[in-house]
Amino acid sequence: MGKNKKMDSESSNEEDEEEFEPSEDDADDSEDDYAAKSSSKKGAKPAAAKAKAAPSKAAKKAGAPTAKVDSLKDQSQVESWVLDFLNKRNRPYSALNVVDLSGGTIKKAAAEKALATLAEVGKLTCKELKKQKLFMAKQDEVQVLDTGKMDALKTQAQSLGEELAELEKENRNSLQAVQHLESQMTDQELDVAISAMLKSIAEKKKRLDTLKAGSQLVDPAERATAENLYERARQQWKKRKRIAREMVDIICGETRSPQEVMQELGIETDEEAKITLEETEVQVPSKKARS
Repeated sequence: MGKNKKMDSESSNEEDEEEFEPSEDDADDSEDDYAAKSSSKKGAKPAAAKAKAAPSKAAKKAGAPTAKVDSLKDQSQVESWVLDFLNKRNRPYSALNVVDLSGGTIKKAAAEKALATLAEVGKLTCKELKKQKLFMAKQDEVQVLDTGKMDALKTQAQSLGEELAELEKENRNSLQAVQHLESQMTDQELDVAISAMLKSIAEKKKRLDTLKAGSQLVDPAERATAENLYERARQQWKKRKRIAREMVDIICGETRSPQEVMQELGIETDEEAKITLEETEVQVPSKKARS
């Protein structure tokens, strides 16, 4: 029983100590302020130097004053800023939230006093959540659109959304057309390519005319010599390949593999050289066909 009571009291204390978290937009606004606080905890500059620092980005975005307004003579300015801020945001905030979102231009004591005063005079609504007080704009003063105007705005929003989708589609098509045009050759490149093609066509046409005229392009003796050298080279290739295989087989015996022996002797195969007899074969016409 004693342990259960202790656990209940601890859980209730944790719930009471929970602080109201602002929305994601407000969290983004106070990101710079959090970084400034973190750096101050690490002990870089004294408080007097911090007071002279320029207001943070979150303070400018939230519309915070550019000067400190935490003194008693500026309390009315604090109240005016807080009232305007809560009316614009129309969300519940605690005093600590207001201090954070003001960019440090308002101290906690001044914020608590301003919120309490505005709630007492009826300009703000105060809700107590456990040990925390939340303040929000008076909802009865918020302008609510009638059903007809709301429907008209929804229709307008839908129409604008459809128009936006059409424009995005047109933009994508335009980008694709531009990319296609950029991938094509320019007029200057086309002129160069056409000139090169015309020159190549003229050379091939000249060669074709020569072949059609029946001119003898190669001397028969030179051709026969080339064919004999080709045949002898292929015969030597086949012979030496056969001799190398027989030699490797003799050395291998029954204990070693041919690949191991060829690697040891530094013998390079046709496959390793990426060339074969079949690839180098040329169909030489017979003498009868030539005549």
